[in-house]
Amino acid sequence: MDTFNENDAVVGQTVATFTASDEEDGVLTVANGGVDFTAGSNGDGYYAFDGESVALTQAGVDAINAGTTLPRSASPPPTAKASPPTTRRHQATLLTVRLLFLKKG
Repeated sequence: MDTFNENDAVVGQTVATFTASDEEDGVLTVANGGVDFTAGSNGDGYYAFDGESVALTQAGVDAINAGTTLPRSASPPPTAKASPPTTRRHQATLLTVRLLFLKKG
């Protein structure tokens, strides 16, 4: 388990990594709209996507340094969205998330 301490957090620090793919449509990315946070899970804006990582924003750093425990529901999971073709059977979209846990020091 990866951790970091209060007052050690920085903007852009990775708190989770993921890969997403769809058997029919290839790789899903944030840039093409294929990956997004679960609705309502990042309402405070503590996290942002950075490639295939979820990173802390300034709001996340400020919350950690103020002693706030960030919600676990926002670290996991970004969700993958896919629109299957109507003429083929759609295979499951695969999303792998690696979580890094925040440790209040």
